[in-house]
Amino acid sequence: MICDNAENMLITDSSFTECRAISTSGGAIEVCGNGTTISNTNFTSCLAQENGGAIAGLNGADATLTNLNFKYCTVAGFHDSNGQVH
Repeated sequence: MICDNAENMLITDSSFTECRAISTSGGAIEVCGNGTTISNTNFTSCLAQENGGAIAGLNGADATLTNLNFKYCTVAGFHDSNGQVH
């Protein structure tokens, strides 16, 4: 899911499984807007080529992330600190 300049995006009570971002960032979600909220969401087996195996935050501010679960999320190319959120 690439959200190009999406302001105040809300994702809640969701699951992302086996998501892939080939030649880009954010295996499941790439946040590119301000005011994003992601809560009560599971990420399983998500892969990104560059940053954020599950979630990549690029050019956005004021993101709120609560009660997220990550399992087997990785980065194939450049590795961020934990492979899950960048």
